[in-house]
Amino acid sequence: PIKTIKTLASIFVSLLVLVLVLWWHPWSTPGKVRHDLQLSGISHEATSKVAWKHADAAMDLAKENGVWRVNGYDTDDAHVKSFFDAVAKLEVLSLASRNAAAAADFEVSDEKGRAITFTQGGVVQEFIFGKQGNSFDAFYIKQKGSTSVYLAKGSLKSLTEQALLWWRDTTMTKLDSASIAAIEITQNNVVATLSKTKEGTWELTRGGKKTPLEASKSQAALSTLASLQASDFANSQEETVFKNAKQRASIVVRDDKNTTLAQLTLVQSKDTWIVKTQGKTALFKVPKETVEKIIKL
Repeated sequence: PIKTIKTLASIFVSLLVLVLVLWWHPWSTPGKVRHDLQLSGISHEATSKVAWKHADAAMDLAKENGVWRVNGYDTDDAHVKSFFDAVAKLEVLSLASRNAAAAADFEVSDEKGRAITFTQGGVVQEFIFGKQGNSFDAFYIKQKGSTSVYLAKGSLKSLTEQALLWWRDTTMTKLDSASIAAIEITQNNVVATLSKTKEGTWELTRGGKKTPLEASKSQAALSTLASLQASDFANSQEETVFKNAKQRASIVVRDDKNTTLAQLTLVQSKDTWIVKTQGKTALFKVPKETVEKIIKL
């Protein structure tokens, strides 16, 4: 009986050890690693602020009255959503270490790592991104206050390495090209109007003279105006150039009821046009070749 009890006790201990190993071992659940990273509650809806640093510059992604802004600027909604998708899709591959002294080796220490904080309902959670792993989208990560370091995979870290321009809203116009009935272009005090005929073709009126426009040119102008994207934003010097410019061009887009769909004011600065769009506070920069698709008809 005593031998039997010892045998059963030995089996019990072995099973207990096995259960503990399976519980703590990073490969305990096929396809899913147990971890203490509190990422599951972070979402586009529940989060009010995200803060990190890019190239030593502070980046603040904050929700203001339900609208996301980055460093006080309008954001590209698609990019903000892709960022939170990256949080949700982050895959923890393995446990790299539980040794606090090893944090520096994985570059997740306070000195070597890059911190990112998420604020939800007044609760702030901080994570530290470390060095790259064994593939381009793998990296080491730990939660502030924890000694556990994990190897993770996904686009989350790389998105925080994007410059401010990537996060800002560069969309100047977003129109249905089918709703555009007329485009009025004023340049050097000369007004030219591109208008749609009853037959659905386009004609250009300049100085009282009407000229049929090639389909390729009208299509290029329409598609460009329907979704006009800036290449950058004006710096302080370019803002001054725009403010003091004596020669300005303008583009007004209207529908078949003569309602203004978009209105742009443009100033040329070398190979770039500085553009102000009605309804937006930013001054945009648009390449010369893009603007010429609209004004060179």
